[in-house]
Order: sequence, then structure tokens, then C-alpha cells
Amino acid sequence: DGPIPLSERVPVLENLGFSAIDERSYRLTPQFADGVREVTLHDMVIETCDGAPIELKRHDARLEACFLAVFRGDAENDGFNRLVIAAGADWRQAAAFRAYAGYLRQLGSLFGLRYLAETLNRYAGVTRDLGELFHVRFDPDRKFGASDRDAAEAPIRRRIERALAGVPSLDEDRILRQF
Repeated sequence: DGPIPLSERVPVLENLGFSAIDERSYRLTPQFADGVREVTLHDMVIETCDGAPIELKRHDARLEACFLAVFRGDAENDGFNRLVIAAGADWRQAAAFRAYAGYLRQLGSLFGLRYLAETLNRYAGVTRDLGELFHVRFDPDRKFGASDRDAAEAPIRRRIERALAGVPSLDEDRILRQF
């Protein structure tokens, strides 16, 4: 309803992988089922940080859900949210990678959360495959038997291994293998 300060909106957008270029806010009084009330419309011009085009039809629902989850306090506002676009994750999957990163830190990983998030984003294909592997292994709706699960995991594991063979940084290779 009321305006959201720029200082609250822009960091969320930046952690989703955008740069804010321009902004205009408008006060509107639309008719709702429960009557007329005043709302604020924020019209923002944004672009991706790397300048790449974005397929809104593919990402819009996940971007909106992540943005709202951050504002509700259901998700952290950090670089793991860039996985929504980079790896096609939803905000809960980004939260799972964030939780694993926190666990790695508790285990004594020498790498900070920011570097862990940057690595997952840099190797978004591997991250996407790690998420898929997780779902194949643990999603109860898939109703796999042990042999079916192994068969479904095999091509994902091969893709991950092939991708890891091309990671030039030993630190990033170690990070990806830990995940």
C-alpha cells in the first residue's frame, strides 16, 4: 500500500542481479473489493548487472516470489538470490544453497559466504545440476526405487563431473565439490 523506500528496494534488486537505473513513484487510488484505497506504484528501470537480456516470461514468477519472500522476512537478502536467474532456482532452492553454505562454514570452510555464493552463480549450470540431483535423490513425489533413482542420478552426475573438469580455479572446484 504505502511507498517502499529506495534504500529497501534497491539492495533486494541488486542481490537478484539487477542494477537500478531510474525510478518513479506514483500514488494511485484503485477500486478494490473492499473499497477504494491509496496505493503506491513504483516504476523502476532496471537492467541485469552483466547487461545480458532477461527472459521475463521464464523468470517473472520466481523473481516476484523471491522479492516478496525477502520483504516478508522469509528469505535473506544476499547474493544467493542471484541463483533465481542464474541457475533457474526458486527462492527456497536459493535458501537451501545458503543453508548448505552456512553448514560448510560451520565445518570450517575457509571461504566466506559471499565467495561461496559468487562461485555458485559463476557456475550456474553446475548449481542447477546440484539442485536437480538433490530433487532426484530426496523428492518423495518422484517415488523412485533404488535402481530407478541410481539411473536418474547417473546422467546428472556425469554432467557435473564434466563441468567440474573445466573449472580452472582449485578453490572454486573445491567449493563446488563440497556442495
